[in-house]
Amino acid sequence: MTEPPPPITAPRPDPGLDLLFAGSSIFEQWPQAATLLPGVHARNAAIGGTHTVDWLPTLGPMVRRFQPRVLCLYVGSNDIAQGRATREVICNLQQLLADTHRASADTATLYFSIIRSADKADRYLDLDEVEAAVREHCASMPNDRAAFVDSNPVFFTPATERRSNAKPPSERYTLSQLKRGYFLEDRVHLTPTAYEALTRYAAPIVHDALNKPVSARPR
Repeated sequence: MTEPPPPITAPRPDPGLDLLFAGSSIFEQWPQAATLLPGVHARNAAIGGTHTVDWLPTLGPMVRRFQPRVLCLYVGSNDIAQGRATREVICNLQQLLADTHRASADTATLYFSIIRSADKADRYLDLDEVEAAVREHCASMPNDRAAFVDSNPVFFTPATERRSNAKPPSERYTLSQLKRGYFLEDRVHLTPTAYEALTRYAAPIVHDALNKPVSARPR
């Protein structure tokens, strides 16, 4: 039986924090997260093993304390892997995004989609539903302060990436096209090569979010 993750506690705020990472082990174990962009003050608060429900009482208060310019969030993977109902995952993610916006309306939230690793192959259709709902929710949020980031182009071959975007993700990202050498033996966690690729992919996205104009409201 796996040990439950430790309780999430909001660390002391860092003045002038630019970038905050939160979520589960994919982000917790990202070696380059804190140094993703030169000159950017970043902090990684992700905790391995956490589910969406673990962050519901904590993410909003954490964002309120830190007031980061950008929040990068990766959570929901453990929910899917352990069989949590799709509707519950969607509701929790929507609540997390809403709580973040209420906590700091000027914080830009980047939600990184759940990686379609091999252990989740039997739930790819459920992931289609989760992604569609979160995309729609991000698009509906005020002031254009939330965005859905598709993580999966990092982990699938270019031939798959070139497939029509009109197709659902479960047809564009097929199990046979997962890149070799990107996952550890558990088929979930990432190798150093995968993290290097994720860094190259995410850096310009985060850079753009950091430089996007925000409201004139004083901080």
